Amino acid sequence: MPPPSVILLPLPTPPPFPTVPYSCVEHLTALKGSFQSPGYPLYEHNTDCVWMIKVVDGYTIQLIFDPIELENTHQCVKDYIKVFDNLHGSGDGQVICAYYNVYNYRLQTNTARIHYHSDHDNDQSRTLTPLAGFRASYKVVDIDECVYTHCSHSCRNLPGSYECRCPRGFFLSADGHNCFGHY
Repeated sequence: MPPPSVILLPLPTPPPFPTVPYSCVEHLTALKGSFQSPGYPLYEHNTDCVWMIKVVDGYTIQLIFDPIELENTHQCVKDYIKVFDNLHGSGDGQVICAYYNVYNYRLQTNTARIHYHSDHDNDQSRTLTPLAGFRASYKVVDIDECVYTHCSHSCRNLPGSYECRCPRGFFLSADGHNCFGHY
């Protein structure tokens, strides 16, 4: 009688690092708010979170991180916060890692994407206490449109907008920027 056939199946290849236990995505639209790393004040490993902030036109966003305690590595390759001036995460972005008591960052637009990444380990050999992660808040800041607007005479900044003004005896034209009248 011939021996039974044996079929050997390859074992699945394990992932190089443990899988991310969860990911988080939050959309923020209020005029001010806050967010923090998962598990704050003890940040968790294998985490990727994204916060997307969109506020009304005519305003920018001020981010205040208070505090930041992340693993400090050369060029922020392990754990980091990356801030983008858009919702898509395109461009270089501002990369933040290490330790800061307070870190302020003012964006140039009314949208922001904050990506937080924590890898599979935490080198705490340089610290005596566990790292906290981060806590952050944001608020809207009025854009001074008069800096960028070409009013023919004077400009008055308003919350979320601006107004061109004309001297006495002149009138604002239909374009809203130029004055006309008698000299």
